[in-house]
Amino acid sequence: MASNPTKFAAKTLLGVLSVLVLAVTASAETDTFTWQGGTDDSWYKQQNWNSQSGGVPGDDDHVYVNTSARVCNTEDGGAGAMNLYVASDDSTSGIVAVPTNAELFVQRELRLGKDGSSTSVATLNLSGDGLLRTGIDSLDGGVNIYTKGTVNH
Repeated sequence: MASNPTKFAAKTLLGVLSVLVLAVTASAETDTFTWQGGTDDSWYKQQNWNSQSGGVPGDDDHVYVNTSARVCNTEDGGAGAMNLYVASDDSTSGIVAVPTNAELFVQRELRLGKDGSSTSVATLNLSGDGLLRTGIDSLDGGVNIYTKGTVNH
């Protein structure tokens, strides 16, 4: 039985595409980043974050800011996260600052503070034309601002 060159080419192309999809999927895995802020107030410095993958948070990551250190979008423009939790633990405080000409994009859930009788204090500061954008739909998350959560503009 003779092989069909068109079928062979199609199967080869399908195999190559499958490998590429797996490679892209593996590189875009979600990670959890916890703010340490030891170096300065820059979102873009790896030394300010604790995570398994290293680097800085991206649009597919979960971000926790549970210290009084200031997180700031620098002149690089925009920062993003899938979920951003500020002062989400009991007795913690957190401040996220978005200065002029900067943007913070949260895809799924933005939580300022913690529900219940927590003493955590969360602040989101938007300066000048600093911008907060969300890709939030009501099924996936939302913007939750609890008793001690504040947004300043």
